[in-house]
Amino acid sequence: MPTNVSISGETGVIVSVGGSTAASVSVTPDGTGVSVSASGGIGPTGWLTPAGTSANLYGVLQLVAGKGVTISTTSGQFTIASYDVTAVSGYAPVQSVVGRTGNVVLQAADITSGTFAIGRIPTISYTALSDVPQAFPPSSHTHSTTDVVSFTAAAAASAPVQSVQGKTGAITLSRLDLTAAASVHTHSTADIVGITSGFVQTGHTHDAADITSGVFSVARIPTIGYTALSGVPTAFTAASHTHDASAIAAGTISLARLPTHVYSVNGLTGTLTIAPGNNVTVSTAGSTITIAAGG
Repeated sequence: MPTNVSISGETGVIVSVGGSTAASVSVTPDGTGVSVSASGGIGPTGWLTPAGTSANLYGVLQLVAGKGVTISTTSGQFTIASYDVTAVSGYAPVQSVVGRTGNVVLQAADITSGTFAIGRIPTISYTALSDVPQAFPPSSHTHSTTDVVSFTAAAAASAPVQSVQGKTGAITLSRLDLTAAASVHTHSTADIVGITSGFVQTGHTHDAADITSGVFSVARIPTIGYTALSGVPTAFTAASHTHDASAIAAGTISLARLPTHVYSVNGLTGTLTIAPGNNVTVSTAGSTITIAAGG
């Protein structure tokens, strides 16, 4: 039964084993490529003699080169190589790891630089650490002020208030602690320095002699009889009365004040005609007639 084998990821390399299932073919990677060997020796015309079999039990190993694969035989060893290792070694991405070749397994001591990602660092118990305290306070805890060096002195010096009414600590004040009076209180006049001992009533009167300045309003002046005034005549003319003409010493009497009829002028009666002339002038002004004698 033919068997196809892929060697080193290459295709086009066919290993056929036929004629006997006892033939054994091993494919072993090494430093020069891939080798294929039969467990027996090489028989006539390239036949392989499986180990522990008679000459009439042969298998046929047919090797076909292809895709840059070379096949060589040396002393019965079949070698299949895809490339010459010595020709490509200088172009390999990795030549060695920490100075070692082959199957290299790294140790922690081999890493001497760089920074590990957090995910690469294993979880370590604090018991594996040196100088770890034997006990730890819980995450939520309290301290006394005595646990803090110089706390009391520093806090007292920094506090804006040191004491209240001579008291410290939790202070509760009462009215007796205060020397001030209550917000609502009364005083006698004796408690007020310099105040007058007596005050007049809100409603009071003054003697006239107490009023020494200012002007009274008319409403404040009482009605006074004329008899209370000094220098008042003992008698008064009646409101309706007459005067003799001799009492009229000045002024001009209007025509209405003159009598209606003239009975005589210079002893003459009848119609009186006054003609200017002979040093007499007659003038009128309104209802007044003036007769003037010339010089």
